[in-house]
Amino acid sequence: MRDAARDHGVTRAQLGEARRHLSTAAARITALLQTGRPGPDRPDRGGA
Repeated sequence: MRDAARDHGVTRAQLGEARRHLSTAAARITALLQTGRPGPDRPDRGGA
């Protein structure tokens, strides 16, 4: 990832910010999957 970013002119700060965003998104997705939170495609689990 770092090399591809460097090859496309992405700064170290921009890369760090992107990695933090990806980490946050991954944590949120993991939490949702672990809790089995209902959603619109899962009406059998109480979704709307």
